[in-house]
Amino acid sequence: RAMEAEASKAGLPFVARMTVAFFRPVKVAAQLEVEAAPVRVGTKIAHLEAKLFAVADDGGSRVEVLRATGLSCRAADAGPIAPEPEVQKLVPPTPPNETMDPMFKASASFGYADHLDTRCAAGVHGKGPTEMWCRVRPTHLVEGAPEPVSPLQRTLIWADSAGGMSHYVDMRKTSFVNADLTLNLIRPMRGEWCGMRARTDLSGPTGQG
Repeated sequence: RAMEAEASKAGLPFVARMTVAFFRPVKVAAQLEVEAAPVRVGTKIAHLEAKLFAVADDGGSRVEVLRATGLSCRAADAGPIAPEPEVQKLVPPTPPNETMDPMFKASASFGYADHLDTRCAAGVHGKGPTEMWCRVRPTHLVEGAPEPVSPLQRTLIWADSAGGMSHYVDMRKTSFVNADLTLNLIRPMRGEWCGMRARTDLSGPTGQG
């Protein structure tokens, strides 16, 4: 949200890439502060940076828990430059419908799950490659904020679920850390539903995937 505001100030509102590095866990009830600023602004692109801080209960000290870098640019309807080759066209998952299973069971009630409406289009959650649709339920990212949840915010909220929806290990015995998240966009998300194909690879000998 803060980075989108900086992109708009720079006159380059389309955030085409964002990388988020997670330094520490973020507590659900933590008091948070955000700082965002341009790193370099040109006529065609802008490099942006945002930092998230957790503030101590006494309101004194604070610690950086997350840092994001972004690239924003101009966007205009120029039409297709050339027809896309058939071999590289991506076929979207089957459209979401009420017969599809959700990602989270009804009994699984926690902050993140409570704010998502999910539909499994292919595969089985927790058993490898999966195709899933998601709709973010809240209309505003920050309660009381004047602007609604943006297409970029909807995409980022769902993209963070990639590892969680395609894992194939017992999460009660095996855990993993999302060290960072990078999102590249060729256009803003359209509509309420965002589809994602995810695959987890843990075949290496070091535990990294």
